[in-house]
Amino acid sequence: IMGGDPFQNDITEDTRNSRASAGTLCRAEVGSDQEYYNRMFVCQYHARPQIAKLYHMDMVLQCFYFGCKFLVEAKMDGGLRKYFIDNGLEKLLIYLPGKQTAGIDPNQDNKVILVNCWEEWINTEGKNGKMIYPDVIDDEKDGLLKFNVNNTEASNQVMGLGWTLVADYFMK
Repeated sequence: IMGGDPFQNDITEDTRNSRASAGTLCRAEVGSDQEYYNRMFVCQYHARPQIAKLYHMDMVLQCFYFGCKFLVEAKMDGGLRKYFIDNGLEKLLIYLPGKQTAGIDPNQDNKVILVNCWEEWINTEGKNGKMIYPDVIDDEKDGLLKFNVNNTEASNQVMGLGWTLVADYFMK
């Protein structure tokens, strides 16, 4: 299952130059020979392509490669959901229960769910050595150690991979 934090504009007007982020979480059957990989992040995307459409295409390829659906942050998605729909790929988008549109609103209630999902994942899977991307924990501008739920704009990786955990929570 996949989740992502896109960017809105091809060109930024300031020095923030936020990057798009996405994560893919493996969902293996408990009791199978692949059980160790269950709920492990097997792919991380953290980049700023020259144009938003390249991110959209990367996300389609990631969905196809891993055979998964995608929960996208719905606010200022840069046309990502439209790209999926216009290309006949709407079935790859995740619609949360009771919602008419694909994606998730990054409102405070949903950010609380995101934080709770991270906490649960860290206390279970993280303790079992399943965080294979150390920059998600801490890097120059981003990471769990710097995360502030009241100011998430700089936390691309935490939000992108966090929406993946929220997708896992809702799509059990």
